[in-house]
Amino acid sequence: MIIWLASYPKSGNTWLRAFLSTYLYGDNNKFDFSLLKKIPKFPHKKLFEGIIDIENLKKNKFEVVKYFIAAQQKLNLDNSIKLLKTHNAYVSYKNDWFSDEKNTKAYIYLVRDPRSVILSLASYQNVSVERAADLMLNEGIYGSDDKDGLMIDIRSSWRINYLSWKKEKKFKGLIVKYEDLKKNPFTNFTKILNFLKDFMNLEINEEKIKQCIELCNFQRLKNLENKLGFDEAIKSNVFFRKAELEEWKKSLDIKIKNKIESNFKNEMKELGYLD
Repeated sequence: MIIWLASYPKSGNTWLRAFLSTYLYGDNNKFDFSLLKKIPKFPHKKLFEGIIDIENLKKNKFEVVKYFIAAQQKLNLDNSIKLLKTHNAYVSYKNDWFSDEKNTKAYIYLVRDPRSVILSLASYQNVSVERAADLMLNEGIYGSDDKDGLMIDIRSSWRINYLSWKKEKKFKGLIVKYEDLKKNPFTNFTKILNFLKDFMNLEINEEKIKQCIELCNFQRLKNLENKLGFDEAIKSNVFFRKAELEEWKKSLDIKIKNKIESNFKNEMKELGYLD
């Protein structure tokens, strides 16, 4: 069964994945990007081998959605708990759902202030902030982190992405704010591990948590990318950018800020991003 690490893009999911892969699967008191493969992205070509013809995807990328559940069923043949990262909203596309209760055990959803997401998204995709705002507001948007863009996910808007997971009641979920994780990583990573403990055989070790937080801190990840590169970055764009809290206060155009706050007002108030 699958436990999803879900989020809208540029919300801290890779940091969460780095910590968990180090804590659960690492050894020798070190972290490198190869550990992230222990928590694969979904969709990913390797997970669809023998299920879908890549040549068909070249004709119609959306064909992959029809095989989401089949790929998950194949993964679940070993009857073990596994973690997967996704940016997919928990929605259906032409009646094909992202997942179901037979394949999903639980989810952890990492949410970030959309005013911060927009700046990081613009830099990551090498587009203007205005274009990034359009992407975040577009409920029909899809995306891909693969180099050839064939393995797409249905991301929808920032709002729908968040609400689609939050409202899903068929399995247990934990919603964590990126800002809380950044301000108090020990408390919040411990909360995440305690949530996972209900489904996985793991020990909560405070010293190990502190060690893994240090091994996976942002500056270390950034230095590692600068030194070795990071294959999940788009072209030559930097993946680990700034990770600042409330960067939008000094960098976001007032018109775009107002546009984001107006469109996402209810959700931002609910999450404490607006009074």
